Amino acid sequence: MLVRTDFSDEAAWTALRTAVTTHSREGSPSGLEVVDDPAFDGAEVADLLAAGPAQDRVAVLFVADATTLQHPELPVLAVRGSGAPEESFRVPSAQVLEVADDLSLAGMGWAEFTDRVGDDGVFRGFSGY
Repeated sequence: MLVRTDFSDEAAWTALRTAVTTHSREGSPSGLEVVDDPAFDGAEVADLLAAGPAQDRVAVLFVADATTLQHPELPVLAVRGSGAPEESFRVPSAQVLEVADDLSLAGMGWAEFTDRVGDDGVFRGFSGY
C-alpha cells in the first residue's frame, strides 16, 4: 500500500505514481494499492499504521510524504507494518515494487534491506554487496 500524506506538489506526485507503476519486474504484482485521499494530508506514520484492524495490516507500508516529494529520487518511506514507525527506510520510487515484492513474495527479511541503507537513509539496491 502506498499512502500519500503530502499534497503540496501535484507534479511530483504524478511523477512518483508513474515511476512506481512503470518500474516493476516481470511477473510482479500489477502494483500497489494507492491511497490518494486529502484526509491523510499531514498524517503521521503511527496513525497510518494504527488506522485499520489488525487483520488488515500490511507487511510494509509505503508513504509519500513531504520528504519524498521534495527529493529528486522521490524516495518513498518504507515502514514495517508490524513494527514501530521508526523501523523505516527510504526507497527510490523506481525500486518500490521490487522492494514490496521481495518483502512479501521472496521471503526476504526486513534486516536484509536495512543493513544496506546508505548514510542518507535510502536503500538503493543490493549491488556492490
